[in-house]
Amino acid sequence: MLFEPMEPDLDLDLERVAGEATEICRRLVRLNTVNPYSGDSHPGGERAGQDYLERLWHEAGGRTERFEPPENIYSRFGALGPKDRSWRGRPVLTGEWLFGAGTGPRLLLFGHMDTVGTTGMTGAPFSAELRDGKIYGRGSSDCKAGLAAGTAAVRALTRAAGAGLNGTVVLVSTVDEECDGIGAGVMALLDRGYRADVALSLDGPGLQITEEAGGVITASIVLESSGGHAASAAAGLSALERALKVAQAVQEFKALRREYNGCAVNLGVFQSGTHPAQVPNRALLGVNISYTYAEALEAEKAGYGFGGGLLRPLFEEQVKKADGGAEVRWVKDGLPFRATLDEEKVGKLMAAHAAILGRPPERSRLAGWTDACWMARAGIPTIAYGAGTPGQAHTPDEYVDIKQLNNCAKVLAVFLYNMLGKV
Repeated sequence: MLFEPMEPDLDLDLERVAGEATEICRRLVRLNTVNPYSGDSHPGGERAGQDYLERLWHEAGGRTERFEPPENIYSRFGALGPKDRSWRGRPVLTGEWLFGAGTGPRLLLFGHMDTVGTTGMTGAPFSAELRDGKIYGRGSSDCKAGLAAGTAAVRALTRAAGAGLNGTVVLVSTVDEECDGIGAGVMALLDRGYRADVALSLDGPGLQITEEAGGVITASIVLESSGGHAASAAAGLSALERALKVAQAVQEFKALRREYNGCAVNLGVFQSGTHPAQVPNRALLGVNISYTYAEALEAEKAGYGFGGGLLRPLFEEQVKKADGGAEVRWVKDGLPFRATLDEEKVGKLMAAHAAILGRPPERSRLAGWTDACWMARAGIPTIAYGAGTPGQAHTPDEYVDIKQLNNCAKVLAVFLYNMLGKV
């Protein structure tokens, strides 16, 4: 696609933008915002992060609002999500800035505050240690860098108030993107009536335009047996031994999926047994199955609805072959994403990227899932451009590259500046 080259406008003080992005990211990483459903023993929830951002947004003249997802948010969107989910004390945070007469475009930037758990991390998860040009800690790459870059970019716009800008910018820090939440925060935002001319997800690999992201379905497999004393010949069949056979079936399904289209299958939970003196009477397995946008369309055509519906009976059949008594419970279906932003506006984002980095950005497909899917499904022109370091999300030594974070903040500032009329 062709786009017009441009020079970044000096009104924005881009070096200050970069410095603020680094400091904001470090402060966010120091806060425990682990999702309450992560499995960690001491998850912090999103509130502390929202408190910090709200102070920053107020200082920059933003009008903020907080609200929690309603209890029936999944059913309102016809979504498959985990049962008995609670969002009490886990507010979505929005900030809104009006520039000029406010008659120009309405731009919405969003990222999630919650992180996955910290169990098994190799370093201090909330240290925000600076080392070798990187910020280390849980959430540094996914997705606190994106929130920091977006915040620094908007703060720069407010300092360029005399530049003839016209329009509205909305920043959103959402909740429950991780740990099976399937974007309850974004759903709540849409349910609240928020709309925009352009929605930009700040999640995902940095300095790339994400044009498509995969979907994911999650299954819990439950096996129950009578159990008994380990030394008794009359003890019931071990649920753990049955689970081992099911786990093998999952691995076989994984190989089939890899051969078919390269999509991942992950056996992430295997729980059974309490002591060698007891025959386990229960086992639980948790499995994530990724799928493509094309497969979601196929499911829709087949009458399953848009999503992973075609894969569910195939997986259940595979499990039942291994153990007819296994119960498969479907937990969630995170829908895939395809960008809906028109090429003219994508061109402006590409031009902003080229102005900072001297080359156009890659346009890529993300194997993982993004809550941007709900924006696109709502008919809002949506694209994703994050600050995260590729391959670092959810890792034991998660970090974000500072140069990449800084460049993302600069690109966002230039993009917003030009979208609001300063060309």
